Amino acid sequence: MSERFDAVRFDVEHLELHCVMRKRVERLEELVSSLGPSRSASVALTKLEEFYMWVGKALRDHQKGGE
Repeated sequence: MSERFDAVRFDVEHLELHCVMRKRVERLEELVSSLGPSRSASVALTKLEEFYMWVGKALRDHQKGGE
C-alpha cells in the first residue's frame, strides 16, 4: 500500500501550525453554531470541516517538501 493513506505524523513546526489552525476552526465553529440551527449554518459547518481537512493535507504536503 502506498503512503497516501498513512496517518500524518507532523514534525514540531507543522504540529504547532496544525494546533493554531484547530483552535481557529474551533472558534469559527462556535460562532457559526451560535447562530442556531439552519440549512445555511449546516452548510457553513460542512465547509469548515472541508477547510480543516484541506489544511491538514496542505501541512502534510508542505512538510514533505511541497508536493
